[in-house]
Amino acid sequence: MFITATNPSEFAASLNHIGIHYTIGYAVALALRYIPDVRNDFVKIRNAQEARGMEMSRKAPFMTRIRYIETIPRIQ
Repeated sequence: MFITATNPSEFAASLNHIGIHYTIGYAVALALRYIPDVRNDFVKIRNAQEARGMEMSRKAPFMTRIRYIETIPRIQ
């Protein structure tokens, strides 16, 4: 909820106001902004992997899910 309800510029300004350097505050604010996008991409990839027959839901054993998550390509 915090990530979706917070304006990154206002968050960076508030971090700067409490004494954190503005470049660090802005970097943190931008990183928080992209968390929902990364989560949505992960959900799409997980659904595609399940369509290919790799069980990634809670029904599969934990170690099996970890092995299948390792097969998801990383962005270079």
